[in-house]
Amino acid sequence: MHYEVIKGVSPQLAMTLFHGLYIDEYDWNLATLVDGIGNNWRWTFKGSARVREVLERLWLNRAWNDFSLNRKVIYHSSYYRLPTNMNGQKLLISDFDCVHERYPELFSNADSVIRMKQKALQKADLIATISQSSKEDLIRFHQIPEEKIRVVHLGVTSFFSPGKAFEKKQSRPYLVYVGSRAAYKNFKLLHGVFAHGKIRGYDLVVIGGECALAKEKLPSGGEIRWCHADDYQLREIYRGAAAFIYPSLYEGFGIPPLEALACGCPVVASDILVLHEVLGDVVEYFDPLSEDSLVDAIKQAVKNKDINATLGMEHVKQYTWERVSDEFLNIYKDLG
Repeated sequence: MHYEVIKGVSPQLAMTLFHGLYIDEYDWNLATLVDGIGNNWRWTFKGSARVREVLERLWLNRAWNDFSLNRKVIYHSSYYRLPTNMNGQKLLISDFDCVHERYPELFSNADSVIRMKQKALQKADLIATISQSSKEDLIRFHQIPEEKIRVVHLGVTSFFSPGKAFEKKQSRPYLVYVGSRAAYKNFKLLHGVFAHGKIRGYDLVVIGGECALAKEKLPSGGEIRWCHADDYQLREIYRGAAAFIYPSLYEGFGIPPLEALACGCPVVASDILVLHEVLGDVVEYFDPLSEDSLVDAIKQAVKNKDINATLGMEHVKQYTWERVSDEFLNIYKDLG
């Protein structure tokens, strides 16, 4: 998100980006009026993550003190990382979800992340979060006053668009899932539908996450294909899929189903509040605890594929990074 925001805001507002000892592939030359502070980290050894953390903290404090004295600036933290002293300057925090708070058993560092987050959120002058659902989580878990929170829905790049799918014709139609195997992603439900033979005539393409198998043969005669994909491959997969399945029990927002909609792919999504907020009435919803409900929703999505695709492509037009940049520019002006 922040890369797109910086690209959009930087022509109108001078910015200094502290990315410390970073590892990324972003082309920061696309951003104007941005000074960068950081070096690409290329060393890996036992304890290297801890060394980088300590060096970055020291570097951040020094860079911030040099930069913030005797001038009026806004500190925008992309992940709760703060200097030791704010030097009287305004603080904006970006928040994405409360997954550590909701599912602490899934993370070995949940307690430390929550403490770091709590400390940063309490200091913030404003907090920008990505959905009304995430806003309600901030109020629930961290007792943040509602007036301190701004909701800024994310965007989808125009790269994801309808068009030509795979040049090599697939032997069978397929459904697609994008995401990890974390419990709250609820992949187990989708896998069960295929493993129990409740969906026939389709393969399942699984993008992302870990799996020892490249393919998993199913009793129904189909298969589950496990793979990784870059953005170009992912776009083609979306374009060629019969439907995209999003079975999550919890999300802060939901970028993948919007990407799928942008490519003309019908979406089948969990009946949870945040997905209704983001996806509206252009997808087929199902009970995320019921295999039969998922099967019915898939059948409905495939049956209404053409109209769902048309409605979905129209719906996703509102989620632009230009709008996101404009909303952040307004937040900066309010803080300034």
